[in-house]
Amino acid sequence: MHFVLRFLFPVALAVAGTTHAAETLRVTSFNVRNSNAADGVDAWPGRTALFFDTITAFGPDPIGFQEVLALQHDAITARLSDYTFSGVARDDGKRKGEWSLIAYRRARFAAVAQGDFCFPETPDPIGSKSWDAAIMRICSWVRRRETATGREFVFANTHFNHKGVVARQEASRLISTRLAQIAAHLPTLLAGDLNITEDNPAHAMHVRPTAPGAIR
Repeated sequence: MHFVLRFLFPVALAVAGTTHAAETLRVTSFNVRNSNAADGVDAWPGRTALFFDTITAFGPDPIGFQEVLALQHDAITARLSDYTFSGVARDDGKRKGEWSLIAYRRARFAAVAQGDFCFPETPDPIGSKSWDAAIMRICSWVRRRETATGREFVFANTHFNHKGVVARQEASRLISTRLAQIAAHLPTLLAGDLNITEDNPAHAMHVRPTAPGAIR
């Protein structure tokens, strides 16, 4: 049980300038631990029930999942029928490799736009890696409109490189730039497994304000 719950970080907050209960977001970032890992009793088949029970108990919206492989993607999208999903697998932009999967409740939000980008030194397609990165990484994002209020915001989800020091810093820099362009004046939420602590230079890059009204 501890293995799963230590990766779950729920945050309740209100969209900037609002206090109405209907406009409160319960945001969760959840590293699911990929299903190929040799984790013994903590492997994916042994914790799927707890995984879904935990999501049901917290009732989050939106959710950012990291380390999602195709088997897990299919299980999550089939089981969480109240949610709409966004994101592609990082290796081929389809189903190969891990997703930084996004989920949000379809009854509450409508998608305005969505997309994915990797972290290249040059404008390479999804599946590329750069700097000292050990493997490819990706950021998925969605711009959503709350149907009850008409308010829009951007939610993004990512998983930084676990070894590349430069790769993490440059990914942070790129995310700050790209999300500012995508969001423009809209509030923005970034979820993810960043593989850093708060004293890491990569953290200082991504927490700087990048757009008016950004939620940090």
